[in-house]
Amino acid sequence: MYIFLDESGDLGFNFEKNNSKYFCITLLVCHDSNTFFSFKTAIRRTLVEKLNQKKTKNKISELKGSNTTAAIKQYFYRQLEKFSHQNWGIYSIVVDKVHLYSQVNDVIEPHRLYNLLCHEIIDRVDFSFSDKHIQLIVDKCKGKRERSVFDCFLRTSLESKLPLNVSFNILHELSHNNFGLQAVDLFCYGIVRKHALNDLGWYEAFSSRIIEEVRWQPKLK
Repeated sequence: MYIFLDESGDLGFNFEKNNSKYFCITLLVCHDSNTFFSFKTAIRRTLVEKLNQKKTKNKISELKGSNTTAAIKQYFYRQLEKFSHQNWGIYSIVVDKVHLYSQVNDVIEPHRLYNLLCHEIIDRVDFSFSDKHIQLIVDKCKGKRERSVFDCFLRTSLESKLPLNVSFNILHELSHNNFGLQAVDLFCYGIVRKHALNDLGWYEAFSSRIIEEVRWQPKLK
């Protein structure tokens, strides 16, 4: 099982300085290597056929939800659908930060909130269909200490759910080197656009693959 994790938005709460009003974490869960291969091929074809044609001088190394047109996103999805073996799903958790800020009368620690959200959405994944190896791949955008805290937090909470003969590894990789991270970035962008702007254009293309889409509410005393 391969789980790719990405986020859209930020965890700042100064809305006068253009901090995002929504924050979203999305998981792309591929249940086997054949499914992962289909994503790699679809991303690669899209880059070659639509963005890096022979006459293109400046080569583009990755697909990003924020700067990829709707037409190119749809092209990627059509390439993906050409594969008959499709064993994957999407899990997502969305935070209305303006609403959250109005409820919490204290400083919100971004790294703590991020880890809690990751735990809550990963905890919803059905691991009963996994093989003996689970890999969680996360965009390598945090510092070494933050990555260490994140890894420890998730390992402690999730390994207790897994059988002893199932290995659980966490990898932090750069998105331009990983096709799965690029794919989940596209899906995450579509989900947050739905909640922030009621934009369903790209979202509707893949919405049938969403297993869980959670509007998060904090637990308060």
